[in-house]
Amino acid sequence: MPKSLYTERHKAIAAMIAKTRRDNGFTQVHVAESMGGGWSQPIIASIERGGRRLDLVELIKLADIIQLDLHELIDHLRTIPDE
Repeated sequence: MPKSLYTERHKAIAAMIAKTRRDNGFTQVHVAESMGGGWSQPIIASIERGGRRLDLVELIKLADIIQLDLHELIDHLRTIPDE
């Protein structure tokens, strides 16, 4: 059982979101505006730093916006041992 809510897998999710967003040429502002509903650039920055976790519905929407393949994300997470 992990001692923290923020495991290596959570760090990997944050890193993959940030990398995919940058690689695909999206700004944090664009992503926040595309998410709608009160999202802002600081929220996206917090997610990418690992300071804010996403629920599944948010992750799916964010992945669609930044063109992140969720199958690839899940496969990568499976390579990281449980803590």
